[in-house]
Amino acid sequence: MVAKLNRCSFIGNLGRDPELKYTTNGQAKVEFSIGVDDSYKSGNEWKSNTQWVNVVAWGNTAEQAAEELKKGSLVYVDGKFTQRSWDNAEGVKQYRTEIVAHAVQQLVR
Repeated sequence: MVAKLNRCSFIGNLGRDPELKYTTNGQAKVEFSIGVDDSYKSGNEWKSNTQWVNVVAWGNTAEQAAEELKKGSLVYVDGKFTQRSWDNAEGVKQYRTEIVAHAVQQLVR
């Protein structure tokens, strides 16, 4: 069998304040998004394109992120890539791609 790896790391700025919620069984869950710049050269000019990454964290990681981070914070996120789906109220399938964070650390500029 071939070993497989689902791991990704990002450094970016929070696009909004973290949203902390608790499940019915008391498990902490936080969601936020980070903007990650992708720079490239076009002719003699450097251009930047921001990609938005959805992040979710659970448990102590969630509570710590909600306490320490705010919109604009520079943050390092390490986790795994996931995609989930659900049917909305009109019965249309919706998709969300996100990173389930194992580690979230605020960086100092």
